[in-house]
Amino acid sequence: MQNFLNWSVSFSLSCHKGMIAPMKFGIVCPPVPGHLYGMMTIGRELERRGHSVYLLGIGDVEPYARKGGVGFVEIGKEEFPPGALDQYLDLIRNVTISTIRKGVAWAEVMCQALCRDGATAARELGLDGLLVDQSQTEGKTISDLTGIPFLSICNALNLEGDASGEAPPPFVSWYPAQGKALFRIRNRLGNWAFSAVLNPIIATTNKLRKAHNLPLLQNWENCISPLGVISNFPSKLDFSRGLNQRPIFYTGPYLDERPNDVAFDWSLLDGRPLVYASMGTLHTAKKEILSAIVAACSTLPVQLVLSLGQWTLEQADQSFPAGTIAVPYAPQLALLRRASLAITHGGANTVLEALSFGCPLITIPLASDQPAVSARVTWAGAGTTIAQKQVDAVRLRQLIAQVLENPDFKNCAEVMKTEIENSGGVKAAVNVIESVFSSATISAAR
Repeated sequence: MQNFLNWSVSFSLSCHKGMIAPMKFGIVCPPVPGHLYGMMTIGRELERRGHSVYLLGIGDVEPYARKGGVGFVEIGKEEFPPGALDQYLDLIRNVTISTIRKGVAWAEVMCQALCRDGATAARELGLDGLLVDQSQTEGKTISDLTGIPFLSICNALNLEGDASGEAPPPFVSWYPAQGKALFRIRNRLGNWAFSAVLNPIIATTNKLRKAHNLPLLQNWENCISPLGVISNFPSKLDFSRGLNQRPIFYTGPYLDERPNDVAFDWSLLDGRPLVYASMGTLHTAKKEILSAIVAACSTLPVQLVLSLGQWTLEQADQSFPAGTIAVPYAPQLALLRRASLAITHGGANTVLEALSFGCPLITIPLASDQPAVSARVTWAGAGTTIAQKQVDAVRLRQLIAQVLENPDFKNCAEVMKTEIENSGGVKAAVNVIESVFSSATISAAR
């Protein structure tokens, strides 16, 4: 795998000397900010290298394409009128059995629209390749309908299971089996359960595939590209798999280093060690957790910058101690560059951005893959985690003091920073894309 990645870098350098013609790429991505930001960063780098990139999405995500500097083609215009995205995001912010069912139903409709309109758009645009977020099961079918190859892109934790049972399934806080038979069995059962949750979407896809005389999918992993998976994690932060079914390219996070347009009064920083806290934009913490963070930091010699996410200052119903900076949104990268500690929900983007600057973490996982991402942080020694039900000001104060006073956390975070720097980031990801979609590589893969 590493040899292929090294070859891809060399190949891409030769591309800039005129050995490869510009290509057209289509992006298929969930309509949620964390995934869109990563894909738009990749798309912008491809555009910078002379390629053409188009986001295939519902109408509500067009602003992301415009801001990202890529083209846009609307899909699902009838099924997803203006405002549909806000309704969906409100739905999945509160995870219950009911909202999971409604989320799956929404995904089934999205699947139908993407396979129908996405395939049509891909043909009309004359795409050379599809860049499909790994969580979007439709990429395989669009590829089969059009004959256009696709590559899977991770904008969060790699969701592919490990058939050997060594690596745990996604969405759980388990550690690797380390060769222990019972843990391997547990991990295999967990992977089976995760796949079963997605069966309704696979069934919807198979109805369409049957209508077009395409082979039926056996499970969701059939939807991952045989050409490989680009992961935004560095390899040392992910758990090793006993069995890889396809190439995995660990390129590290796709950071957008452009100046952030979020307003922030930098003069308010007073020189104390900076603690940056953000509990996400999609799954946002309860007010009790935000209050515990504020109270814990107020009794320590630190300065807290708190990004409230969906809560406004009025909705937070919180009086903030002198020196605490609370804002709806913050220039996250710039603050993490200065921070001594990040407190976060364990979302992949914030975790990877913090480690890119050698900033240790305390994670309070809320939903989806956040427990699994948090487990990788603690496994790497770059931070610690606490369950949201256990959060109070006293426990959180103890953890903050522990991470700040024990140099091992900072040292391990610095190791991850070096690993991320060596992984290459968005430039390495685009190197792989250019290599994989060269005619020689595609022919060999087929």
